[in-house]
Amino acid sequence: RTLNRIWLTDVINFQSRVFDGSLRHLVAIDSHSIRVTPVDDTDRNGFLNFQGGLQIGLQTDQFGTTALQATIRVWTNQSTGGTARLLLRNWSTGQFVEVGNGSFGTTPTTVMIAGIPFGNYRRGDGRIEARIRGDVTAPGFASRTIVNFDQVRLTSS
Repeated sequence: RTLNRIWLTDVINFQSRVFDGSLRHLVAIDSHSIRVTPVDDTDRNGFLNFQGGLQIGLQTDQFGTTALQATIRVWTNQSTGGTARLLLRNWSTGQFVEVGNGSFGTTPTTVMIAGIPFGNYRRGDGRIEARIRGDVTAPGFASRTIVNFDQVRLTSS
């Protein structure tokens, strides 16, 4: 069995205003991270409902395996913490589907999601598209809320 035969092809932000940093590899072992902030108070209740993050393109040449494992390291500057969500594009519908989640706080937290079936999430040429979302509900202005990602790792099992 060969692990880590999935590599990063591109990173973009979605539903966020500031995209800062440089996650250079699937695992940022050199202290590089990506920081994103929410666009606005979407429901105008005085709290931020940040549902933005990263959209990541990945490629794999592992077609004999059936499942993925994900590791996401994330934290926020808000004392309320948040929820990290992993969504994968279902290529038969074109929609992103949540396949797992976990809580995080103000110190770096590792969220692990195991046993994700490849199913319709891997295109015929091996492309996988993921969204890593950090949902935070906090008082204040968008510019004061920061969600940091410094590890986004997908491996085949």
